[in-house]
Amino acid sequence: MVEYATHNGTVVGSNPTGLSLHFKSKNMPTNNQLARVGRKPRRYKNRLRALRQCPQKKGQCFRSFKMSPRKPNSALRKAAHITFPD
Repeated sequence: MVEYATHNGTVVGSNPTGLSLHFKSKNMPTNNQLARVGRKPRRYKNRLRALRQCPQKKGQCFRSFKMSPRKPNSALRKAAHITFPD
């Protein structure tokens, strides 16, 4: 069991799950938690990493298939998995 304290340092009780109280659950953080800890900046993926700044790079088709789109649209869309050799 992990004991946790209030802002003035007094021990309130124990956390039965043993998890840290900082955003480990899937619930939204409270305003109090956001004021204390804040949010982490979002890290964006670099989509040009596979092409390495070469938009005409040659790739090998790993698998071509048709898939249906998400809900309000309906059709069979052509898609492909492509691997890029190093």
